Amino acid sequence: YAFSDDMHMFVGLSSEQATFKQRGAQSNVDPNTAAPNWRAKNKDDFDSATVGFRWDNIAQRWGLELDYTYADSQGSTSMGQLAAGSGFPDFRSERNTARLDVTYQLNPRVELRGGWLYERYRSSDWHVDGTAPDTLGGVLTWGAAAADYEVSVVGVSFVYRLDLPRPPLEY
Repeated sequence: YAFSDDMHMFVGLSSEQATFKQRGAQSNVDPNTAAPNWRAKNKDDFDSATVGFRWDNIAQRWGLELDYTYADSQGSTSMGQLAAGSGFPDFRSERNTARLDVTYQLNPRVELRGGWLYERYRSSDWHVDGTAPDTLGGVLTWGAAAADYEVSVVGVSFVYRLDLPRPPLEY
């Protein structure tokens, strides 16, 4: 939404669901000629939302942008023999991101920028959670754990524009 030429607000929402099925055969015979004897069903849900605000040309030189994003995902896997069903634990992730950018137009060619980014990410993943260095999972994942972090970053930069139009030549 544009409040004016220099002031804007934006909102974005998304949702996605993915489901797929698999069937296979397990056998101790080489080559495997067994009829299908197992199945799996995966269901993944992804949801996200973003809201932000941008204000350019504050006092002719300043700009400000602020936004927030939330993302959530959940997944489940059921697997079992064709005669009996079973499942793995569900997995989930959640991400929260906030960003602030400030710009200052030093002259028509040079813009100074400063910003702050904060992100918090949490997940639970049964593939890697709870494995020790001496378990098979520890060997396969090299001791990795599900991502779980908070980070805050401050940045400073500048932009130099080479593409500004030249004034017309005067004779």
